[in-house]
Order: sequence, then C-alpha cells, then structure tokens
Amino acid sequence: MSSKSRVEKEQASLIMLLPEDVIVDILARVPRCNNPTLSLVSKHFRSLVMSPELDARIIDDWYILRRKANGKRRLVLIPSLTDLCFPRSFIAMGSRIYAFGGNNYHNKTSRALSIDCQSHTVQPLPRMPIPIIYVTGYKGMEGMVVFNTETQMWEPEMINTGNVIRITWPGGVFMADKLYIRGYDRKTPKSFVYDPKKCKWETDEMLDSKEWENACVVDDVLYYYDSDCVESMLRAYDPKQKCWSVVKGLEELLPETTSSWWSKTVSYGERLALFFHKGGRVIYEIWCAEISLKRHQGGEIWGKVEWCDHVFTGNFNATTYLAVMV
Repeated sequence: MSSKSRVEKEQASLIMLLPEDVIVDILARVPRCNNPTLSLVSKHFRSLVMSPELDARIIDDWYILRRKANGKRRLVLIPSLTDLCFPRSFIAMGSRIYAFGGNNYHNKTSRALSIDCQSHTVQPLPRMPIPIIYVTGYKGMEGMVVFNTETQMWEPEMINTGNVIRITWPGGVFMADKLYIRGYDRKTPKSFVYDPKKCKWETDEMLDSKEWENACVVDDVLYYYDSDCVESMLRAYDPKQKCWSVVKGLEELLPETTSSWWSKTVSYGERLALFFHKGGRVIYEIWCAEISLKRHQGGEIWGKVEWCDHVFTGNFNATTYLAVMV
C-alpha cells in the first residue's frame, strides 16, 4: 500500500470515530455534486449519503444578483434566508418563489413554502396532497398536481399521465400555453407536452432530437446551452415551426464557457442570463452573461452580450437560478 493511500485510509478511519450526528452535520455541508465520491469512502458513508437524515440537514443559502457601485455584478448573500432547510423544487411567479416537496432517494416530503422576494420572508403553504408536482411518474406515481397561486390552494383533481412518463429531468418549461417536460428513459428519452386546455399529453419528435436541459423560455422560444457538441452553443427551439436553430452572434462569449462543467439559462423579460463556471471542481468562479435576443428576417435569432461578469467565487453547489419581479 502506498503512503498516500495509507494516509487517506487513516483519515477516513478517524472520521468514523466521531459521533454519527457530527458526521451527518459535516456531510450536509459538502456540495451534493460530491455525493458519488463520498459514497466510495465506505459502505457506512454510502448509507449516510442515501439517508433521509442527511437531506433533512442540508441548509440552502440564498443569494441575489446585484449591481455594485463600480458597475460590476455580484451574488450577495440574503441573511434572512440563511440556515433554512427548503424543499427541493422551485418556481418563480411575480415577486414570489414557491418551493415544493423534494425527495431523497426513497423518501418524499410534502412541504410547501412561499418566499416573498421583496421582504425576504418565508410563509408556509398548505401541504401538497401528494408529495409531487410537475415531476410526473416518479416511483410509480401516474399523475401530477397543480397549485393555484391565486387561491393559494391545491387543485382537488390530479392530472393523470398514465404510464407514458416514468421519470423526468428537473426543469420543465411553460411555452405557448403548454407545459414541456423531458422524460428520462435509458433507452428512449422523450419530451412530453401537456395542453391544459385540452387535458391532453403529446410527444414532440423534433424536440426529442436534442438532449435539452436547464432550459428557459423567451417569447415562446426554448433556449438551452449545449456543451455536448464540439463547439459549445446556445440552441433555440421554436414550437410553432417545430425546428431547432443556433443563436448567432455569441462567438466571443462561447469560447469562455468551454471549460464549464455546468451551465444554466434563466429568462427575464426579453433577455436571457447564462450562468456558467470557471476553474476546478473544489474552488471555482461563477460567471454570468446577460444576452439580448433578436429575431432577424429569415427566422435567424441573434444574441448580443450586454455584459459578462465574474459574480462569485467559492466552494458550493449552485442548484437553482430564478428570475423574479421586485
């Protein structure tokens, strides 16, 4: 055994001497993206990573993107929302963020909260009738439920999905009065479209041709950052024309994103924000680029980078980006 592996084994053994509550508290502070690596330490670590106790202790910090006096943008911590354990699914409407449910492997929660982004306060909502919302078909569930933001109540009827959707990628979008979600199947991943007016599920073969995720919608066009191709690009899907295109005019920005191992798009108004990372997997920088979009004659979509700033440096897992009206 090499001296390095012997030292690592001794360090792991020392950690196991700590009380289990202390170990769980330590693991709860490790970014979730490192869970697969933690699972390799030992069988006991693997069981802790999969335990509901760990999920219950994970604390989310919330940040707001602000423009400083020097013109630079930075992510600033919101003190009143620290040390709070939130559900795992979020959606922004107006000046509020709604947080719903979540799961940790075999365990689900039916908690629901409302975050007022003007006062930075949290109010509890009625518990979900079924601990699942717009995450259809998970663990055998064949439906989804709807929360009415006007009445602040859950709709009594569950929307049936049948057996067509088993597991979905997070981050569905609402576009042209329809809900678009990407179902996941190891053999045949598919995109599904739900029309609330007709109460009908459909498939979209053209949308299926790309493995879209972390997408957003601007003017009823879906956008997502594609890093799987030789040259990274911002792709656009028009549901009316049922066609994919590549956003032009971003030749200077996209080379800056090639080393990023994650990216997320967020829409606000008629613009799009692209968040991406630079650096390693431990300490890294978060960057944000604001992109304005314009459709030219012939249907081409051009983007213009209004600004691109380094907004944060740290060691944490940024999970959700939302745009709200305040």
